[in-house]
Amino acid sequence: GLNSPFDKFEIRKSTLLTTDISETEIEEKIKEVVSEAKKINVEIGITADPGLTKIILVAKSPDSAKANKNLKRIEEKITTKLGNYFYGKDDTLISDNLKEAIAKIGSRLTISIAESVTGGLISSIITDTPGSSRFFLGGIVSYSNYSKIKLLDIDENILDKYGAVSREVCLSMARKVRKIFSSDYALSVTGFAGPEAEYKRVGLVYCCILGPDGYEKIFEKNFPGNRCEVKFRAAQFVLNELRAAISEKYYRKERFSGRR
Repeated sequence: GLNSPFDKFEIRKSTLLTTDISETEIEEKIKEVVSEAKKINVEIGITADPGLTKIILVAKSPDSAKANKNLKRIEEKITTKLGNYFYGKDDTLISDNLKEAIAKIGSRLTISIAESVTGGLISSIITDTPGSSRFFLGGIVSYSNYSKIKLLDIDENILDKYGAVSREVCLSMARKVRKIFSSDYALSVTGFAGPEAEYKRVGLVYCCILGPDGYEKIFEKNFPGNRCEVKFRAAQFVLNELRAAISEKYYRKERFSGRR
């Protein structure tokens, strides 16, 4: 009716985006925030897709400024609790945030990629962001062992000894692609997307990030889901880790230059 209680409320919404963290883990991390939110009329809902878990916030108040203020307050508390798992808001793409992190550094940073299991998906996600040509030099999809040897110049002995899905091959892929493109950062990904994988586990993925000043990180992950889900989870994960590595570099730079 005309005097419905909703007439008196201003409603403000936002969506927080996270990756590589489950609904249950989020609930555990933010449980105190949830009870605090209830007291100030902010509702929190969580929806999970492969590689992307959304936290939906709805703030209600008779006063729009108050609704906004309460929403921001809860947003800040949640993002603090989630740290690097949080990568953006609303319609942000993970690659938008990567671009933003690079822009903050101020210098021209470049990235190259060697993809196996993801089959070009990471390059595709990066190029969904306008202006990515400023930092993305290119990628090589070395899906077969043949292409790893021919295009990336991976030592055949390493492939024979450790197998294509291994730390050693993943690291070698990143080193080789970084050398080919002379990029500041290089990413590489190799794994088993399934459903048929000999010996090793389906969903086993190695990701490597190389950067300036000897920066080197290798991750061994086990992603659940079908082929497409494993590929998407791996792509989201490694792009978010790259964003985190670049942001970390920016904060160090700020600290040392005394500007922070």
